Amino acid sequence: MLEIKQSLEEMKELKLTVDNLGMEHSRVTENLRELQTSHNTLQTEHSKVMEIVKDPIPWNIKVRPKEENCGSGNTPLIDTCYEGYHDMVEWLLHNDVDVDQCKDDGSTGLYMASTKGHTDIEGFTPLIRSCISNHTSIVQLLMKHKPDINAQTFDGGNALYFSARNGNVEIMQLLLENNADCNICILSKQSITDTLTNHPSKTLDKAKQELFDSLVKNTSSHVTDYVKKKSVDYAFDVVAGSSPLHIACFMGRTDVVRCLLDHNADINMTKEDGTTPLFYACEVGHENIVRLLLDKGADTQICRLDGKSL
Repeated sequence: MLEIKQSLEEMKELKLTVDNLGMEHSRVTENLRELQTSHNTLQTEHSKVMEIVKDPIPWNIKVRPKEENCGSGNTPLIDTCYEGYHDMVEWLLHNDVDVDQCKDDGSTGLYMASTKGHTDIEGFTPLIRSCISNHTSIVQLLMKHKPDINAQTFDGGNALYFSARNGNVEIMQLLLENNADCNICILSKQSITDTLTNHPSKTLDKAKQELFDSLVKNTSSHVTDYVKKKSVDYAFDVVAGSSPLHIACFMGRTDVVRCLLDHNADINMTKEDGTTPLFYACEVGHENIVRLLLDKGADTQICRLDGKSL
C-alpha cells in the first residue's frame, strides 16, 4: 500500500510538471506569435522606407534610367530640380543618376542641384559648377561616381582650371589625386570667338566681361587693382589659352602653383603669343611665385611673339 501511495504522489508531481510545461509552451508559443507579428510589421515598414528612398522625393523631379542617353532631342535626365546642394546631390547619386548625363541645352540635373537652378551656359558639368562655387563636399560626392574629370566648357575651362583660378587647393588635390590633366588649356581667342559667333544666348562681349569679372573677384586687392586698370580685351588676352598654372601665376596663388608643379604641370608651357607662367608672375609682381618658378627651373630665355622677354 505504501508503494502505491508513493506512486500516486509521483504521478501527481509528474502531472503537475507536465501542466507547468504545457503552460510554458503556451507562453513560448504566444511570444513566438508576437515576434512573428513584430517581424512582419518591421518588414512592411522597411518596404515602405525603401519605396520612399527609391521614389522621387519632390513631385517635380523625374529620374530617367541611367542607361538612357539624352542627346539632342531626347527627354532631359531630370526635368526640373530645386535648390539642394549637398543633400540633393547625395540623393541623386544614391538613386544611380548618371553623373555626366545632360539636358538638351547642355545642363544636367546634378548641375541644377549643384547651383541654384541656373542653366543658361552650356558645357558646365556638375563637377565644374561645384568647383567654380567651391563646394568641396559636393566635389567629394561626385568623385565617388567617377565623373568625366577633364570635361571642358564651351571656352575650354575645366574643373582643375576653375579650382586653380579660385585658389582652392583642397579641391585641386582631390582632382589631381584622381588623375586630372593639369596641362589642359582654355581655348584660343579665335576658337572662343568662333564658338560664340552663333551662340543662341551668349555674345563675345558678354563673355569678355565675365572673364574680366572672374579676374577681379575672390583675389588679393593687388590683383584686383591691377586688373581694374585694364580693359575687358586685356582680360580676354589673359584667360584665352591659359593653363591652370598660367592663371594661378597671374592670380598670385602660391599654394596652387606649388601643388601644380608637384603634379608635373608644364612650367614652360607657352600660350599662342608665347606667354609662359613666369611672364604672368613677373607682370603682376608676385615675387614669391617668381622665386618658386625659378627654383623649379623655369626658362627665362623664352620670348613672346611681340618680342618681349623677361
